[in-house]
Amino acid sequence: MQKKPLWAVFAAASIMTVQAAAPVPALAQSAALPTSGQFWACDPGFTLQTSGNAARCIKAGERVETNPGNCVAPSQKRIDYRGQVDACVAGPIAGDMVCLDPTTRIEVRRGIDVCVKNTEPTIRQPASRITRS
Repeated sequence: MQKKPLWAVFAAASIMTVQAAAPVPALAQSAALPTSGQFWACDPGFTLQTSGNAARCIKAGERVETNPGNCVAPSQKRIDYRGQVDACVAGPIAGDMVCLDPTTRIEVRRGIDVCVKNTEPTIRQPASRITRS
């Protein structure tokens, strides 16, 4: 456990005492929102989120599904293994289906397997300035 200087303990205690003694504002006394001035907004596709005095723009992550593609040779037939990766079969030769995009993974499902790519949410600060008069 790290020791704190004595002045830091007194400072924290005095701040907590001042905050505890402050009156709680009534809901009926809240100020009206401004209708003119400069405001910040998010780019299209982003949603504005606020917390206290902080604001950010967030774009939710998404799941993109694509077809793994067709078999290379016309003589190959696509086989659904139901629980294993689909395959392209031509006689005794079989090859697993693969995703063409290396950033995706194959998801096995009943019927045609799909290639799946999950993107992370994008977070940025508001960048569009709007002036209302």
